[in-house]
Amino acid sequence: SFVVDLSNNRIHGFDYRTKKTVDNNIEQLCLYPQVLQLVIYENPFASIDRVDFFSTCSEICLEKLIWIPQRWVQGKAWATLLKGDDRKIDIVLVAHTRFFAAK
Repeated sequence: SFVVDLSNNRIHGFDYRTKKTVDNNIEQLCLYPQVLQLVIYENPFASIDRVDFFSTCSEICLEKLIWIPQRWVQGKAWATLLKGDDRKIDIVLVAHTRFFAAK
């Protein structure tokens, strides 16, 4: 098992021609049992511009996806990207807290 660290890249997924491909690739990486965490923070993708992705992201993916920089986790401003879904907010908070505590 391993962590896939794609942080600080130029992953964006805004272009309508590639948006679904980027979304699907991220979801697929999260489904691999060998992938413990998929780190994508500090990318244009991990922003309010992709609320469409994060608000519809599966719980399995949210358990593995690390998309919030450590300094912003406790502030919870990112919760708006999950459109008030308390269960998903809790999943993201637990995943990020565990990930950064292990670093």
